[in-house]
Amino acid sequence: MIGELGDEHMGEQPGTREPPRRLTRRQEGADRTLTALGVSVEELIGEPQARTRRRGPAPKLQQHLERISQLPRAKQRFVMEVLESVLAQASR
Repeated sequence: MIGELGDEHMGEQPGTREPPRRLTRRQEGADRTLTALGVSVEELIGEPQARTRRRGPAPKLQQHLERISQLPRAKQRFVMEVLESVLAQASR
């Protein structure tokens, strides 16, 4: 059974035979604070984060909104009036 367990199960760093290093109280406190704030160390110190993978093409509504945002203000107002009218009729 012990031969089947990986390094991480034996309390060792993967790929090494050294025991894991213990965090100091200060490090543990910082880790708890970051977790409570919902940020990573990289975000806190301003380092760029790796981009998360997109799930695929943007939804059609989002694509339309992006196109509408490129229109002149007068046409944007017209589109908003049409949308508000349709939504008002749908909620009746």
